[in-house]
Amino acid sequence: MLITESHDADLIEAIIMDCDIPCYDDFNVRSWLSDQYNVALTNGTDFALFEWVPGTRSFIGHYMFSSRGKEAFTAARTFLMVMFAVYGADLLLGVVPVDRRDVSIFTRKLGFTFEGVSDTLVGKSNIFTMSRNNV
Repeated sequence: MLITESHDADLIEAIIMDCDIPCYDDFNVRSWLSDQYNVALTNGTDFALFEWVPGTRSFIGHYMFSSRGKEAFTAARTFLMVMFAVYGADLLLGVVPVDRRDVSIFTRKLGFTFEGVSDTLVGKSNIFTMSRNNV
C-alpha cells in the first residue's frame, strides 16, 4: 500500500465536510497544512491527519476512511507505522468521544492503550496512546 503525504487542501476539506464531525466546523485546512510539523497522509482513498503537539515528538491522530473493515484497519496500521518510521513520532494520541464505542474498539484493536476519560472540545472523550515502543 503506497502512502503519500498530501497537501491538497481542497480535497482534505471536502473529505472533512463529508465526515460531518462537529469539531471540524471551524477547521482551517490551509492554516493547518501551513504548520510544517502537521502531517496529512493518504493511500489515495483514506486520509489520516496527525496534528503535532508543540515541543514534543507527539501527534494527535484523526482518520477519515472511505474503506471499511479489514481495509480500513490495514490503512490505519500503515499510517501509524509511517508516523513512527518516517516522521519520527515518539507518541501518538487518540481522542475518541465516549459515545463512539465503535471507534474506541477500533482504536484498541490498532494497539492503542486506554489512558482514561477527559473533557475535550468534543465533550467527554476516551484518551488513547501508542508509543514507539509499543507498536
